[in-house]
Amino acid sequence: MKSRGLFFLIGLLLGLALGFGAAQENVRRRSGEILLQTARVLDDGIHRLLVKVRNLSGKNTDSATEAKPSVPVPEKPNPNSPISNAAYIREFVSIDGVTATFSDASRNIALVSGKVRNSGDRTPVRVEATLFFMGPDTVAFEAGTSIVQVTPLAPGSTQDFSVAIQNVPTNWIPGRVRVALTGIAF
Repeated sequence: MKSRGLFFLIGLLLGLALGFGAAQENVRRRSGEILLQTARVLDDGIHRLLVKVRNLSGKNTDSATEAKPSVPVPEKPNPNSPISNAAYIREFVSIDGVTATFSDASRNIALVSGKVRNSGDRTPVRVEATLFFMGPDTVAFEAGTSIVQVTPLAPGSTQDFSVAIQNVPTNWIPGRVRVALTGIAF
């Protein structure tokens, strides 16, 4: 009777070991299948995205099932095409010599002055900026204003500007102002 129990126990352990090994092999095989399937889905999604990008950039494609997708190469800009306003500001308009003081501290009016330069070939009639008045550790106040509005800014020229900004809080540290060019009109 003792030997029967021992054989039963050995058989049970052997069955469990074989079953565990088979289960591991099944999990390994199934994991590989899932990985391959996921890779195919990702490859297909990337291919579709690249085809869409290519179509949006104006290149024609016959079908969405080409042999191998290629990354679209950006075309060189045409020097005769119109440049966007944001690009014109970034490339050709700059600010120099900015100073800022309280012109009337009792009424919280700040005076911001400086020079705006146009190194491009177009003539802006208005240049807009956002002024950031800095406090001890953060922006205390910000205001949008036009710094060129009376006389157009001729190509290759520099123009002085001076603007009065009202309601500047008293936690602003005089002299600490940053200027970001935000708009332009021709």
